[in-house]
Amino acid sequence: MKKVFVFALVAFVGLALSQNCGCDSSAPCCSQYGYCGTTPEYCDPNQGCQSGCNGGGNGGGDGGNGGNNGGGDGGNSGSGQSYNGQVTFYGWNDNDPPSDQIASPEVRHGKAMQTAGTYQDPNTAASSYDEFPAGTILYVPFLQKYVIIEDTCAQCIQDFGNGQHHIDIWMGPNYWANGPLDDCEGSLTRDGVQFIANPDPNLPVDTTPFYQNNQCTGRAH
Repeated sequence: MKKVFVFALVAFVGLALSQNCGCDSSAPCCSQYGYCGTTPEYCDPNQGCQSGCNGGGNGGGDGGNGGNNGGGDGGNSGSGQSYNGQVTFYGWNDNDPPSDQIASPEVRHGKAMQTAGTYQDPNTAASSYDEFPAGTILYVPFLQKYVIIEDTCAQCIQDFGNGQHHIDIWMGPNYWANGPLDDCEGSLTRDGVQFIANPDPNLPVDTTPFYQNNQCTGRAH
């Protein structure tokens, strides 16, 4: 909820209430959160599918095509919708308020979590919900990590309004850390890199944590 927790939370509640599952043929299934898609998280009744349901999907992520307003920079294929944009990082220190609170704890983890970054347990990330609704899974090739949108980011919202794609990934740790965390965030920040919404679930994963034991351990590939 970096920088705009109260505003974003209110906006997200309003967005959630406005979802009416009016899905079309390109994404016929309505998830438990009221968003349209084609993957198991949208279409599987056992995962809360509300309408257009079937026994499963094609194994993609929670996010479908990344939202109706996002506009991909690449094609939409079996491996998902590709975007080029900025990837930044945040943690306890620069969250607002300083904590591991997130705007949408109901989505997956309940709080901001640094994970192994697998498809089954993606790392917490923030963005504009207008581009990537809560629950969207993305894959970041230069990190070889899957992330899930569970939070909002003020700069991401502003950038999306200016036609730029931006995701902000939780680095942690889940307590107050000093300068090394900020330095680590900066060292892995990238502009003009690819990330993929609705990714294939079997892409390469580097399970090395971004930050642990007060040391920067994240790797760019």
